[in-house]
Amino acid sequence: MIMLQSLLGIFVFIGIAALFSKQRKEISWKFVSVALLLQFFAAFLFLKISFFTDAFSVLNKGVILIQNVTDRSSQFLFGYLSGGQTPFEAIAPENGFIVVFRVLPLIVVVSAISALLFHWRIIPFVVGLLGRALQKTLGLSGDLSLGSSATVFFGTIEAPLLIRSYLSNMSRSDLFALISCSMATVSGTVMVLYSSVLGSVVPNPLTHLLVASIMSVPAALLLARVIIPQQALANDDKTIYKIKSPYSGSFDAITKGIQEGMGMVLGIIGTILVFFALIYLVNEMLGALSPTLSLEGIVGTILRPFLWLTGISWEESQIAGKLMGTKIILNEFVAYLELSKSSTMLSAHSRLLLSYALCGFANLGSVGIIVGGLSSIVPERRVELTSLTILSLLSGNLATLMTAAVVNFVV
Repeated sequence: MIMLQSLLGIFVFIGIAALFSKQRKEISWKFVSVALLLQFFAAFLFLKISFFTDAFSVLNKGVILIQNVTDRSSQFLFGYLSGGQTPFEAIAPENGFIVVFRVLPLIVVVSAISALLFHWRIIPFVVGLLGRALQKTLGLSGDLSLGSSATVFFGTIEAPLLIRSYLSNMSRSDLFALISCSMATVSGTVMVLYSSVLGSVVPNPLTHLLVASIMSVPAALLLARVIIPQQALANDDKTIYKIKSPYSGSFDAITKGIQEGMGMVLGIIGTILVFFALIYLVNEMLGALSPTLSLEGIVGTILRPFLWLTGISWEESQIAGKLMGTKIILNEFVAYLELSKSSTMLSAHSRLLLSYALCGFANLGSVGIIVGGLSSIVPERRVELTSLTILSLLSGNLATLMTAAVVNFVV
Protein backbone atom coordinates (compact mmCIF):
# COMPACT_ATOMS: atom_id res chain seq x y z
CA MET A 1 0.00 0.00 0.00
CA ILE A 2 2.71 2.48 0.98
CA MET A 3 4.49 1.74 -2.31
CA LEU A 4 1.37 2.82 -4.19
CA GLN A 5 1.17 5.91 -1.97
CA SER A 6 4.66 7.07 -2.86
CA LEU A 7 4.26 6.11 -6.54
CA LEU A 8 1.13 8.25 -6.66
CA GLY A 9 3.05 10.93 -4.80
CA ILE A 10 5.81 11.07 -7.42
CA PHE A 11 3.28 11.62 -10.19
CA VAL A 12 1.35 14.16 -8.10
CA PHE A 13 4.49 16.17 -7.31
CA ILE A 14 5.50 16.25 -10.97
CA GLY A 15 1.89 17.07 -11.89
CA ILE A 16 1.83 20.04 -9.50
CA ALA A 17 4.99 21.36 -11.13
CA ALA A 18 3.35 20.95 -14.55
CA LEU A 19 0.33 22.94 -13.35
CA PHE A 20 2.62 25.89 -12.60
CA SER A 21 4.34 25.64 -15.99
CA LYS A 22 3.41 28.17 -18.66
CA GLN A 23 5.25 26.21 -21.34
CA ARG A 24 3.86 22.71 -20.98
CA LYS A 25 4.35 21.94 -24.67
CA GLU A 26 8.09 22.60 -24.25
CA ILE A 27 8.56 20.09 -21.40
CA SER A 28 11.08 17.38 -22.24
CA TRP A 29 9.54 14.22 -20.82
CA LYS A 30 12.72 12.38 -21.80
CA PHE A 31 14.64 14.65 -19.41
CA VAL A 32 12.02 14.02 -16.73
CA SER A 33 12.33 10.25 -17.16
CA VAL A 34 16.14 10.25 -17.08
CA ALA A 35 16.25 12.51 -14.00
CA LEU A 36 13.73 10.29 -12.20
CA LEU A 37 15.72 7.17 -13.05
CA LEU A 38 18.87 8.93 -11.81
CA GLN A 39 17.15 9.63 -8.51
CA PHE A 40 16.13 5.99 -8.09
CA PHE A 41 19.64 4.89 -9.08
CA ALA A 42 21.22 7.18 -6.47
CA ALA A 43 18.87 5.87 -3.77
CA PHE A 44 19.69 2.24 -4.61
CA LEU A 45 23.43 2.90 -4.99
CA PHE A 46 23.93 4.77 -1.72
CA LEU A 47 21.42 2.95 0.47
CA LYS A 48 21.76 -0.65 -0.74
CA ILE A 49 25.31 -1.16 -2.02
CA SER A 50 27.47 -2.19 0.92
CA PHE A 51 30.58 -0.32 -0.30
CA PHE A 52 28.79 3.02 -0.06
CA THR A 53 26.85 2.22 3.10
CA ASP A 54 30.10 1.18 4.81
CA ALA A 55 31.81 4.36 3.62
CA PHE A 56 28.96 6.48 4.96
CA SER A 57 29.17 4.62 8.27
CA VAL A 58 32.78 5.75 8.54
CA LEU A 59 31.62 9.31 7.88
CA ASN A 60 29.06 8.99 10.65
CA LYS A 61 31.79 7.89 13.05
CA GLY A 62 33.81 10.90 11.97
CA VAL A 63 30.86 13.17 12.72
CA ILE A 64 30.47 11.64 16.18
CA LEU A 65 34.19 12.28 16.80
CA ILE A 66 33.86 15.92 15.69
CA GLN A 67 30.77 16.30 17.89
CA ASN A 68 32.62 14.86 20.89
CA VAL A 69 35.67 17.10 20.56
CA THR A 70 33.42 20.13 19.96
CA ASP A 71 31.50 19.29 23.15
CA ARG A 72 34.75 19.12 25.09
CA SER A 73 35.90 22.44 23.64
CA SER A 74 32.57 24.22 24.26
CA GLN A 75 32.37 22.79 27.80
CA PHE A 76 35.81 24.25 28.49
CA LEU A 77 34.53 27.60 27.21
CA PHE A 78 30.94 27.64 28.53
CA GLY A 79 31.01 25.08 31.33
CA TYR A 80 27.71 23.54 32.38
CA LEU A 81 25.81 25.62 29.81
CA SER A 82 27.32 23.29 27.19
CA GLY A 83 26.59 20.11 29.10
CA GLY A 84 29.51 20.18 31.49
CA GLN A 85 29.31 19.31 35.17
CA THR A 86 27.06 21.71 37.09
CA PRO A 87 28.41 23.46 40.23
CA PHE A 88 25.03 22.81 41.83
CA GLU A 89 22.41 20.09 41.95
CA ALA A 90 20.30 20.09 38.77
CA ILE A 91 16.67 19.86 39.86
CA ALA A 92 15.34 19.51 36.29
CA PRO A 93 18.25 18.23 34.13
CA GLU A 94 15.84 17.53 31.24
CA ASN A 95 15.56 21.31 30.79
CA GLY A 96 19.32 21.85 30.71
CA PHE A 97 19.73 21.51 26.93
CA ILE A 98 20.52 25.05 25.72
CA VAL A 99 20.58 25.16 21.91
CA VAL A 100 22.95 28.13 21.62
CA PHE A 101 25.65 26.45 23.73
CA ARG A 102 25.01 22.77 22.93
CA VAL A 103 24.34 22.80 19.19
CA LEU A 104 25.55 25.96 17.47
CA PRO A 105 29.28 25.68 18.42
CA LEU A 106 29.44 22.71 16.05
CA ILE A 107 28.75 25.05 13.12
CA VAL A 108 31.91 27.06 13.78
CA VAL A 109 34.10 23.95 14.05
CA VAL A 110 32.65 22.32 10.92
CA SER A 111 32.85 25.59 8.98
CA ALA A 112 36.60 25.76 9.66
CA ILE A 113 37.08 22.08 8.74
CA SER A 114 35.04 22.55 5.53
CA ALA A 115 37.16 25.53 4.50
CA LEU A 116 40.30 23.45 5.08
CA LEU A 117 38.92 20.56 3.00
CA PHE A 118 38.05 23.03 0.25
CA HIS A 119 41.58 24.46 0.25
CA TRP A 120 43.03 20.94 0.13
CA ARG A 121 40.84 20.39 -2.97
CA ILE A 122 38.95 17.44 -1.47
CA ILE A 123 35.52 19.07 -1.71
CA PRO A 124 36.18 20.52 -5.23
CA PHE A 125 37.19 17.03 -6.40
CA VAL A 126 33.91 15.48 -5.18
CA VAL A 127 31.87 18.38 -6.59
CA GLY A 128 33.61 17.96 -9.94
CA LEU A 129 32.73 14.25 -10.04
CA LEU A 130 29.08 14.97 -9.30
CA GLY A 131 29.01 17.80 -11.84
CA ARG A 132 30.43 15.67 -14.64
CA ALA A 133 27.95 12.90 -13.80
CA LEU A 134 25.05 15.35 -14.12
CA GLN A 135 26.44 16.77 -17.34
CA LYS A 136 26.81 13.33 -18.93
CA THR A 137 23.48 11.89 -17.82
CA LEU A 138 21.20 14.93 -18.10
CA GLY A 139 22.99 16.93 -20.79
CA LEU A 140 23.29 20.05 -18.62
CA SER A 141 25.56 22.97 -19.38
CA GLY A 142 28.90 23.04 -17.60
CA ASP A 143 27.98 26.00 -15.39
CA LEU A 144 24.66 24.50 -14.27
CA SER A 145 26.26 21.08 -13.69
CA LEU A 146 28.91 22.56 -11.43
CA GLY A 147 26.53 24.93 -9.63
CA SER A 148 23.84 22.32 -8.98
CA SER A 149 26.31 19.66 -7.77
CA ALA A 150 27.94 22.23 -5.47
CA THR A 151 24.64 22.70 -3.64
CA VAL A 152 25.21 19.28 -2.03
CA PHE A 153 28.02 20.82 0.05
CA PHE A 154 27.51 24.59 -0.11
CA GLY A 155 24.77 26.97 0.99
CA THR A 156 22.19 28.91 -0.99
CA ILE A 157 24.66 31.68 -1.81
CA GLU A 158 28.02 29.86 -1.73
CA ALA A 159 27.12 27.41 -4.52
CA PRO A 160 26.07 30.09 -7.06
CA LEU A 161 29.20 32.08 -6.15
CA LEU A 162 31.33 29.29 -7.66
CA ILE A 163 29.92 30.23 -11.07
CA ARG A 164 29.33 33.94 -10.43
CA SER A 165 30.91 34.98 -13.75
CA TYR A 166 28.31 32.88 -15.60
CA LEU A 167 25.20 34.06 -13.74
CA SER A 168 24.52 37.16 -15.83
CA ASN A 169 24.31 35.11 -19.06
CA MET A 170 22.55 32.02 -17.74
CA SER A 171 19.22 31.26 -19.34
CA ARG A 172 16.10 31.80 -17.24
CA SER A 173 15.59 28.03 -17.13
CA ASP A 174 19.16 27.30 -15.96
CA LEU A 175 19.05 30.07 -13.34
CA PHE A 176 15.78 28.72 -11.95
CA ALA A 177 17.20 25.18 -11.92
CA LEU A 178 20.26 26.38 -9.99
CA ILE A 179 18.14 28.21 -7.39
CA SER A 180 15.81 25.20 -7.10
CA CYS A 181 18.78 22.93 -6.34
CA SER A 182 20.03 25.29 -3.64
CA MET A 183 16.53 25.25 -2.10
CA ALA A 184 16.24 21.43 -2.23
CA THR A 185 19.55 20.68 -0.47
CA VAL A 186 21.45 21.68 2.67
CA SER A 187 25.10 22.62 3.02
CA GLY A 188 27.72 20.30 4.44
CA THR A 189 28.24 22.55 7.45
CA VAL A 190 24.66 22.35 8.72
CA MET A 191 24.39 18.74 7.55
CA VAL A 192 26.76 17.76 10.34
CA LEU A 193 24.78 19.93 12.76
CA TYR A 194 21.48 18.29 11.81
CA SER A 195 22.98 14.82 12.09
CA SER A 196 23.89 15.59 15.71
CA VAL A 197 20.27 16.60 16.35
CA LEU A 198 18.91 13.46 14.65
CA GLY A 199 21.23 11.04 16.42
CA SER A 200 18.37 9.60 18.47
CA VAL A 201 15.82 9.79 15.65
CA VAL A 202 17.32 7.72 12.81
CA PRO A 203 20.39 5.47 12.64
CA ASN A 204 23.44 6.87 10.82
CA PRO A 205 21.79 10.29 10.31
CA LEU A 206 24.65 11.81 8.30
CA THR A 207 24.28 9.04 5.71
CA HIS A 208 20.63 9.87 5.16
CA LEU A 209 21.15 13.63 5.09
CA LEU A 210 23.99 13.35 2.58
CA VAL A 211 22.02 10.93 0.39
CA ALA A 212 18.99 13.22 0.68
CA SER A 213 20.95 16.18 -0.69
CA ILE A 214 22.46 14.12 -3.51
CA MET A 215 19.08 12.65 -4.50
CA SER A 216 17.29 15.99 -4.32
CA VAL A 217 19.55 17.52 -6.99
CA PRO A 218 18.11 15.47 -9.91
CA ALA A 219 14.64 15.91 -8.37
CA ALA A 220 15.03 19.69 -8.26
CA LEU A 221 16.43 19.76 -11.81
CA LEU A 222 13.50 17.63 -13.00
CA LEU A 223 10.87 19.86 -11.39
CA ALA A 224 12.63 23.05 -12.49
CA ARG A 225 12.69 21.86 -16.09
CA VAL A 226 8.97 21.06 -15.86
CA ILE A 227 8.08 24.50 -14.50
CA ILE A 228 10.45 26.42 -16.81
CA PRO A 229 11.62 24.16 -19.68
CA GLN A 230 14.99 24.72 -21.32
CA GLN A 231 14.61 26.07 -24.83
CA ALA A 232 18.27 26.29 -25.84
CA LEU A 233 20.95 23.63 -26.24
CA ALA A 234 23.34 23.19 -23.34
CA ASN A 235 26.86 24.51 -23.67
CA ASP A 236 29.28 21.63 -23.15
CA ASP A 237 31.90 23.46 -21.13
CA LYS A 238 34.41 21.18 -19.40
CA THR A 239 36.99 23.74 -18.30
CA ILE A 240 34.61 25.18 -15.70
CA TYR A 241 35.34 22.35 -13.25
CA LYS A 242 38.68 23.89 -12.29
CA ILE A 243 37.70 25.43 -8.95
CA LYS A 244 40.34 27.66 -7.38
CA SER A 245 40.80 27.92 -3.63
CA PRO A 246 39.97 31.39 -2.27
CA TYR A 247 42.43 30.87 0.60
CA SER A 248 46.15 31.69 0.65
CA GLY A 249 46.98 28.75 2.89
CA SER A 250 45.65 26.24 5.39
CA PHE A 251 45.76 28.66 8.32
CA ASP A 252 43.95 31.29 6.24
CA ALA A 253 41.28 28.72 5.39
CA ILE A 254 40.74 27.88 9.07
CA THR A 255 40.61 31.56 10.05
CA LYS A 256 38.09 32.51 7.38
CA GLY A 257 36.12 29.35 8.06
CA ILE A 258 35.79 30.45 11.70
CA GLN A 259 34.59 33.89 10.60
CA GLU A 260 32.02 32.40 8.24
CA GLY A 261 30.86 29.98 10.92
CA MET A 262 30.39 32.76 13.46
CA GLY A 263 28.36 34.69 10.89
CA MET A 264 26.13 31.64 10.38
CA VAL A 265 25.64 31.22 14.13
CA LEU A 266 24.59 34.85 14.55
CA GLY A 267 22.25 34.53 11.56
CA ILE A 268 20.62 31.41 13.00
CA ILE A 269 20.18 33.05 16.41
CA GLY A 270 18.59 36.13 14.86
CA THR A 271 16.32 34.11 12.58
CA ILE A 272 15.04 31.83 15.32
CA LEU A 273 14.56 34.72 17.75
CA VAL A 274 12.58 36.91 15.35
CA PHE A 275 10.59 34.27 13.49
CA PHE A 276 9.61 32.48 16.69
CA ALA A 277 8.39 35.77 18.13
CA LEU A 278 6.35 36.46 14.99
CA ILE A 279 4.82 32.98 15.03
CA TYR A 280 3.99 33.27 18.70
CA LEU A 281 2.35 36.61 17.91
CA VAL A 282 0.26 35.11 15.11
CA ASN A 283 -0.68 32.17 17.34
CA GLU A 284 -1.81 34.57 20.08
CA MET A 285 -4.12 36.28 17.59
CA LEU A 286 -5.42 32.95 16.26
CA GLY A 287 -5.89 31.74 19.83
CA ALA A 288 -8.13 34.73 20.49
CA LEU A 289 -10.43 33.40 17.76
CA SER A 290 -10.25 29.78 18.89
CA PRO A 291 -8.01 28.10 21.52
CA THR A 292 -7.33 25.20 19.14
CA LEU A 293 -6.06 27.36 16.27
CA SER A 294 -2.34 27.76 15.54
CA LEU A 295 -0.31 28.63 12.46
CA GLU A 296 1.58 25.32 12.57
CA GLY A 297 -1.69 23.42 12.90
CA ILE A 298 -3.26 25.17 9.91
CA VAL A 299 -0.22 24.64 7.70
CA GLY A 300 0.10 21.06 8.94
CA THR A 301 -3.47 20.31 7.94
CA ILE A 302 -2.88 21.76 4.46
CA LEU A 303 0.34 19.79 3.97
CA ARG A 304 -0.95 16.56 5.51
CA PRO A 305 -1.95 14.89 2.18
CA PHE A 306 1.45 15.69 0.65
CA LEU A 307 3.29 13.98 3.49
CA TRP A 308 0.95 11.00 3.18
CA LEU A 309 1.97 10.78 -0.48
CA THR A 310 5.59 10.18 0.54
CA GLY A 311 4.61 6.91 2.25
CA ILE A 312 3.82 8.12 5.78
CA SER A 313 0.65 6.69 7.34
CA TRP A 314 -2.42 8.92 7.48
CA GLU A 315 -2.45 8.72 11.29
CA GLU A 316 1.07 10.15 11.46
CA SER A 317 0.70 12.57 8.56
CA GLN A 318 -0.78 15.31 10.79
CA ILE A 319 2.43 15.51 12.84
CA ALA A 320 4.49 15.18 9.66
CA GLY A 321 2.55 17.99 7.98
CA LYS A 322 3.09 20.24 10.98
CA LEU A 323 6.83 19.56 10.88
CA MET A 324 6.92 20.33 7.16
CA GLY A 325 5.05 23.56 7.82
CA THR A 326 7.57 24.48 10.50
CA LYS A 327 10.36 23.84 8.00
CA ILE A 328 8.79 26.11 5.36
CA ILE A 329 7.79 28.94 7.69
CA LEU A 330 10.88 28.84 9.92
CA ASN A 331 13.65 26.52 8.71
CA GLU A 332 14.70 22.88 8.62
CA PHE A 333 16.86 23.22 11.75
CA VAL A 334 13.85 24.06 13.90
CA ALA A 335 11.86 21.31 12.17
CA TYR A 336 14.58 18.75 12.98
CA LEU A 337 14.62 19.91 16.60
CA GLU A 338 10.85 19.42 16.73
CA LEU A 339 11.22 16.02 15.05
CA SER A 340 13.65 14.91 17.74
CA LYS A 341 11.08 15.92 20.38
CA SER A 342 8.20 14.22 18.54
CA SER A 343 10.10 11.04 17.63
CA THR A 344 8.24 8.86 20.15
CA MET A 345 4.93 9.69 18.41
CA LEU A 346 6.19 8.52 15.01
CA SER A 347 7.22 5.11 13.67
CA ALA A 348 10.84 4.48 12.66
CA HIS A 349 9.78 4.44 8.99
CA SER A 350 8.02 7.81 9.24
CA ARG A 351 10.99 9.34 11.06
CA LEU A 352 13.27 8.15 8.27
CA LEU A 353 11.07 9.57 5.50
CA LEU A 354 10.74 12.86 7.37
CA SER A 355 14.52 13.17 7.65
CA TYR A 356 14.52 13.25 3.83
CA ALA A 357 11.41 15.40 3.36
CA LEU A 358 12.77 18.12 5.67
CA CYS A 359 16.28 18.13 4.20
CA GLY A 360 16.27 21.36 2.19
CA PHE A 361 16.72 25.11 2.53
CA ALA A 362 13.33 25.90 0.94
CA ASN A 363 11.88 28.28 3.51
CA LEU A 364 10.78 31.90 3.68
CA GLY A 365 14.08 33.07 5.16
CA SER A 366 16.06 31.54 2.29
CA VAL A 367 14.05 33.59 -0.21
CA GLY A 368 15.41 36.80 1.28
CA ILE A 369 18.94 35.40 1.51
CA ILE A 370 19.04 34.30 -2.13
CA VAL A 371 17.40 37.42 -3.56
CA GLY A 372 19.64 39.69 -1.53
CA GLY A 373 22.82 37.72 -2.20
CA LEU A 374 22.41 37.09 -5.92
CA SER A 375 21.04 40.56 -6.61
CA SER A 376 24.31 42.01 -5.37
CA ILE A 377 26.16 39.86 -7.93
CA VAL A 378 23.81 40.37 -10.90
CA PRO A 379 21.78 43.51 -10.05
CA GLU A 380 20.42 43.69 -13.57
CA ARG A 381 18.42 40.50 -12.93
CA ARG A 382 17.00 41.51 -9.52
CA VAL A 383 13.32 41.46 -10.59
CA GLU A 384 13.77 38.11 -12.34
CA LEU A 385 15.63 36.67 -9.34
CA THR A 386 12.79 37.67 -7.01
CA SER A 387 10.12 35.90 -9.05
CA LEU A 388 12.27 32.80 -9.63
CA THR A 389 13.27 32.49 -5.98
CA ILE A 390 9.67 32.72 -4.76
CA LEU A 391 8.75 30.04 -7.30
CA SER A 392 11.66 27.90 -6.07
CA LEU A 393 9.89 27.56 -2.72
CA LEU A 394 7.52 25.28 -4.62
CA SER A 395 10.12 23.34 -6.60
CA GLY A 396 12.49 22.99 -3.61
CA ASN A 397 9.85 21.55 -1.30
CA LEU A 398 8.36 19.32 -3.99
CA ALA A 399 11.88 17.98 -4.63
CA THR A 400 12.47 16.93 -1.01
CA LEU A 401 9.00 15.37 -0.82
CA MET A 402 9.74 13.50 -4.03
CA THR A 403 13.06 12.31 -2.61
CA ALA A 404 11.27 10.94 0.45
CA ALA A 405 8.77 9.14 -1.84
CA VAL A 406 11.61 7.54 -3.83
CA VAL A 407 13.39 6.44 -0.64
CA ASN A 408 10.18 4.72 0.43
CA PHE A 409 10.72 2.28 -2.46
CA VAL A 410 14.26 1.42 -1.42
CA VAL A 411 14.29 1.13 2.38
